[in-house]
Amino acid sequence: MKTAVEWLFDKLWDTPKDKFEWYAILKEAEKKFEDDVTEAFNDGQWDWCEATVNGTEPKEPKQYYNETFGVDKRNKTD
Repeated sequence: MKTAVEWLFDKLWDTPKDKFEWYAILKEAEKKFEDDVTEAFNDGQWDWCEATVNGTEPKEPKQYYNETFGVDKRNKTD
């Protein structure tokens, strides 16, 4: 799964420079980001409820990120 930022970069890279096209892509990326945040919030609520019922700890944010998007790219230095 790509993040909204990765998706935006790929779209802009493949689209000729045109202010109207790029603006439309930006608006689409903003919507994708909003959807990603909403999904993460809902997943967190479900995880919290499940952990409460099971008497376990909910996932840490970094664990959720790594499970959803793969390796934590923010901490890579290459």
